[in-house]
This record gives sequence, C-alpha cells and structure tokens, in this order.
Amino acid sequence: MYDLHLHSTLSDGDLGPAELVAEAAARGLHGVSLTDHNGLWGIEVAAQAAHANQLAYVAGIEITALHHTSDVHMLGYSHAFATSALTAGLTSTRQGYAARIQEMAERCQAAGYNEVTFAKIVAARQQQADPSYISYDITKQLQHSHGLSSDAARQLTVRGGACYVPYGEWALTPPAGISLLHQANAIAILAHPGTILHERGEKIMDDLITALLANGLDGIEVYHPFHTHELIKKLEKIVADNNLLSTGGSDWHGPGRFHDIEFGKVGLTEAQFKQVIEALP
Repeated sequence: MYDLHLHSTLSDGDLGPAELVAEAAARGLHGVSLTDHNGLWGIEVAAQAAHANQLAYVAGIEITALHHTSDVHMLGYSHAFATSALTAGLTSTRQGYAARIQEMAERCQAAGYNEVTFAKIVAARQQQADPSYISYDITKQLQHSHGLSSDAARQLTVRGGACYVPYGEWALTPPAGISLLHQANAIAILAHPGTILHERGEKIMDDLITALLANGLDGIEVYHPFHTHELIKKLEKIVADNNLLSTGGSDWHGPGRFHDIEFGKVGLTEAQFKQVIEALP
C-alpha cells in the first residue's frame, strides 16, 4: 500500500515529518507522500526519512481553493517542484490565511475564550519559515489554553462555530489551483471530492469535476477514508472515461485523530503508484 496523503506538524498534523514517515513504515506501508497545506517545508526531511525506512517517496503538497463557498483541496505531486513559482502563487493564500486566523482568534475571544491569541499562534510557528496559519492552530489553542477536547475545539472552528471565519476573495479558484500546480512543475489532483458531496450535494460535486476536467485536471483522489464504496466506483469510472490518474491516501493527521485506523489501509496499489510516478513532470 502507498499512502499519498499525509500531514505533519508543519501544517495540521501531530507528528513531525520524520516521525510521520517512521509511523508509516511501522504500519507496513511501502511508499508515502507528505502533503502539508500550502507549503513544502518538510519534504526534504520526509524524503530522507523515507530512504532510511526503505520507503518509496514522492514530494507533495495540498493547496486550498474555494468553489461556491465550499473548501476545495488540490493535491500536487512532483519529482522536483518549482518552489519559487509555487511560493509566489501562494502568497495571497498565505496572507489571507493569516488575516483569517487573526479574525478567528478575535471571535474566540468575543465568545469568552480569552486565552486564544494570534500572537501565541505566531509564536508557536516561529521556527517555521513563512508558515501558513490554519484553523488547527486555533483548535490547538482552545485545547491547550481552555482544556477543550479535540472534538469540542474543532466544532468551534468549523462552519457554524463561534470562532469560524469563511475564506475570502484571497482564496484561489480550483482552476487557478490547477494552473499554479502546473506552473510549479507538478500534477494536479482533486482531493477527497466526497467532502464536496457531503457538504453541497452530488450536483455541485459533479459540476466541479466537469469544470476541472476542462481546466487540465490530471487526476482524482479516488481512495480516501471518507469515500463510500458507491462513490469510489463512480470516481473510478470518471477516471477511466477521462484518462485521469487515480490517487489515494489516509489523510492522516495523527494518533487518535480522524482516519487513524485507516492509516496503513487506504491508498494505492503498487501498480497505481507506478502510474502516478510515471506521470510526474
């Protein structure tokens, strides 16, 4: 099994890149990709750890976009990212995230969670060059400073929660995300379309996929813990009919968090992994 969707402490995971790869090896995986949100901070460390643990490795990233008020995630994979192009293309995204997280902290304070501050979040990532602040930074502050459970804290930061702030005009459109990944010497994959199905319904998901096909989409993350058997079959047909790549992974964030039991069980076969590798620019 090859897991091409994993997160570390450099975005919203709970293990560092090397620890994450070691855990993947312990769970019997044969290959991995670190796909932290909106940055490539840990790919070299992860690659070295993969080599040490005798795992195949491909450099990856997960970038965020907005489609009809719904979050859309795009996975990118490359033999060698054009980092300057990627960083330049994500500048407004990172700036928008920072402003969003600052407003989320202010909303938390207004709701009585006074220990949550943007300054603490910045300090927590001070060792990380040009970080991207995300809602999990707020969640961790709610847990650490106010003693909330992970579930209770997360409910405050998602749509409908007291601390929630929607994405702004700074967010990329999905077609712009595809274009950016291609400029950065990467293939562009629609991540977990089942989340769109769950949040907005089948028509919105289908319309999104149709629009992305017209804008150079390279593949779809078919295999994901959130996907039902019926959805997987549907996505497999879309991939086959449009000569796309299939990717997959556990979307693992850390021990005890969502998809934990799927880490090591969801991903690609060796043949599917080879198809992805052969398609990389």
